Amino acid sequence: MLRHTIAALLLATLAVVATQAQSAGEIEYEVTRQISPEMMARFGGGGGDPSAMPSIITLSQTVRFAGQMATYTMPRPGQAMMGMMPPGAMGQMRRFMPFENKDYADFSSKKLLHYMRMTSGEDTTTWYLYEEPFEFAADWKADKKTKKILGFECQKATATWRGSKYTVWFTMDVPGVVFSPVNGLVPPQGGLVLSLETDDQSFVAKKVDLQAKVPVEEVTPAITDAKVITAEEAREMRRAAGERMRAQFQQQMPRQ
Repeated sequence: MLRHTIAALLLATLAVVATQAQSAGEIEYEVTRQISPEMMARFGGGGGDPSAMPSIITLSQTVRFAGQMATYTMPRPGQAMMGMMPPGAMGQMRRFMPFENKDYADFSSKKLLHYMRMTSGEDTTTWYLYEEPFEFAADWKADKKTKKILGFECQKATATWRGSKYTVWFTMDVPGVVFSPVNGLVPPQGGLVLSLETDDQSFVAKKVDLQAKVPVEEVTPAITDAKVITAEEAREMRRAAGERMRAQFQQQMPRQ
C-alpha cells in the first residue's frame, strides 16, 4: 500500500512539473506583407518600372524560448525591401543595413527588450537598449470558434490595432509562453498567437517544435553595458539611419 502511495505521488508530481510550463521550443512564422509600388519607387529612387515590382513579399520570423525568456527575429523594413530586390542588388543592400539587432521577450515581466548597434558611422561599438511592455488591444474580443493549427487547439479573436482590424488565432496549449508576433495583439488572458491576419499582412506559424534544444544562455541578454534609451529615441535613430541607407543605396543601385 505504501509503495502504491509513493508511486502515485511521484507520478502526480511529474505531471504537475510537466504542465507548469513548456521548458523550451522554437516557433517559425511565415510573414506575408503587401508593399505598395509607391513605397518601392521611393526606396529605389524611382529607377525601373514600379508596376513590375512584386506587390506581396514573404519573410520569416523565428522565436526560440527557454523557461520564461525568448529571443526572436523581427521583420524590419530594410529586410522587407531586400525581399524585393533583384539578385544583383541584394548583396549591395546588405552593406547598407544600418543596425545590428538583438530582440528578446520576457514572459514573466510581460515586456520586450530591444538591443541595437550601429553598423557604420563614427560609433559602431555602443549598444542601445529600449524596452516595451506587452500591449493589449482595447477591443480584443475572443469568441467560441476554434480550429487546430499544427495540432494545437486555437481560439479565434478579433481586435483593432493601429487602425487595422485583425483576426487572431491563439492557443493555451503551450503553458508559460505568452507571445504574439505583433505587440499589441498579445492575448489578455495569456497564450501563444499562431496566426494573425489583416488586409495587408499576416503571420502564420509553420512550425512549432517543443523538442528543440534551446540553451538558456541563448535567450538571456549577454550585453550588460547597453545605453538605455526610450522607444521614441530608438524610432528617431532608425528613421535617420534609414534615410542615410536609402540615399546610399540609391546612389549605388544598378540602373537599368
